Amino acid sequence: MVSVLAPLLIIQVVTQICVSLKFVSHPEADLNLEQKIKKRGYPLEVHQVVTEDDYFLTIHRIPYGKRALRNRTGQRSPVLLVHGMGATPEYFFVLGRRSLPYYLADRGFDVWILNARGSPFSRKHKYLDIKKDVEYWWFSYHEIGVYDLPANIDYIVNKTHQKVFVIGHSQGNTCYFVMSSERPDYNEKVKLGIAYAPSVIIYMDNPLPVFVSYFWNIFQIIYDFLQLGVLLPTNNTVNFLTKLLCSETTYFSQVCVNYLSIVGTYESKLITKETGSLIFSIPVVEISARQIFHYMQTIDSGIFRQYDYGEGNNLRRYKSKTPPVYNLTNAVAPAAVFYAEKDAYATVKGAQDTIKALPNAILDYKVPYEYFNHIDFLFGYNASSLVYKPTVKLFKDFDNGKFNKKVKTR
Repeated sequence: MVSVLAPLLIIQVVTQICVSLKFVSHPEADLNLEQKIKKRGYPLEVHQVVTEDDYFLTIHRIPYGKRALRNRTGQRSPVLLVHGMGATPEYFFVLGRRSLPYYLADRGFDVWILNARGSPFSRKHKYLDIKKDVEYWWFSYHEIGVYDLPANIDYIVNKTHQKVFVIGHSQGNTCYFVMSSERPDYNEKVKLGIAYAPSVIIYMDNPLPVFVSYFWNIFQIIYDFLQLGVLLPTNNTVNFLTKLLCSETTYFSQVCVNYLSIVGTYESKLITKETGSLIFSIPVVEISARQIFHYMQTIDSGIFRQYDYGEGNNLRRYKSKTPPVYNLTNAVAPAAVFYAEKDAYATVKGAQDTIKALPNAILDYKVPYEYFNHIDFLFGYNASSLVYKPTVKLFKDFDNGKFNKKVKTR
């Protein structure tokens, strides 16, 4: 990565000097999450929970919005935001005042943000050292769903004495449905679960991940043999170069935005250069290899099931040669599914089949913009009107007892 970026940086520096330009970064690019939130005038609390398997997790909380600064009392419905794979809570804030946490807080909700194990704010364990013990990274989305979400929900329920709304983006909703299936008692603690870009029943509309998924077992054998836990470890040099090259006034800023389209699988028409520069100022997140392998397995098998350790290890762990299937009929809490036409990961067919598999789906919502894609849920400049506004309406209708138990299509 560094070898690729270094020549580009040299070209950029020389070019900038020649034309007497300066690197101009986003005004929040050098701020950490706490500074960004406080700069916007919102209150912030930082909490910590410990999971049943001894991971220390941070929870960020925005208890009320700027509209409520004079009226901080009163009961507000708690909402838990769950980020996706390779993401960080900072991605929820890249749209400035139109970002999802601010949008919810300003409309009367108590916003909590989960930091999954391995993410920048949750990198401690009671016994394992993240830098020395590869065992720290031996988790997939299964463990996040079985341990991280329940720990967060228990903490919020104990603090607020209320049930919780949950919004999961991409892997965030995969983990939510893992929890709902494997720990069905938590359905009683959830008012409503919302899936942005549902990643449960997956029909990948992208040839590269599909091709790679055919060989997941080979990659898994190599990683297990070499005792590797992290896929593509990051470093400060890479983070510095990407932040510099993707600043708004560089000649590579549009290249950076186009790179995001690879992640979104189709070209995004909704990510501005300003937003792109802020996204690339956020340090790259390390990903557990098993998270990737678990999705590869799901794509290859076409089945939403637990992690496949190979026949021998499966027999020892599951008493079966194949992993157990997640029983979505256990996910009885009301659910709403938001999906997009140009999302090649969470496809329209995958979303609609997920809705059919859920016993209590109350909303089938296809984003009313034909070019909306996987990452536009967080980064698209009009996500607030296309996605967040109907989300808030649904929450308020639910709180007021107006929701319909039959699936509605919008």
